[in-house]
Amino acid sequence: MTMRSTPSFKAILLAVGIGIPLLVTDQVLTHQLFLRPLLRLPIILTVFVASYLITSRTLSIFEETDFALLNSALPTMIHRYVGFIERLLVRKRDSS
Repeated sequence: MTMRSTPSFKAILLAVGIGIPLLVTDQVLTHQLFLRPLLRLPIILTVFVASYLITSRTLSIFEETDFALLNSALPTMIHRYVGFIERLLVRKRDSS
């Protein structure tokens, strides 16, 4: 197991990949644009969701087996949403 494949290294990269865009966004919205907190919140949430999706998909944080376990634990009516989230977060492996 290499350093780059260890879960703790991926967790640190995920935290940095989410934290830095959030910090920059908050600093710009607070000190440059002088927006109030309620106006900053939707922008910061959007940046969080986008950076989380991009970083976790790039680093392949989640695998199909994670969502298979989640599907077995949740009621059937929620499986559709779990499948949608899985398509967003899991990078498909090439079969070649």
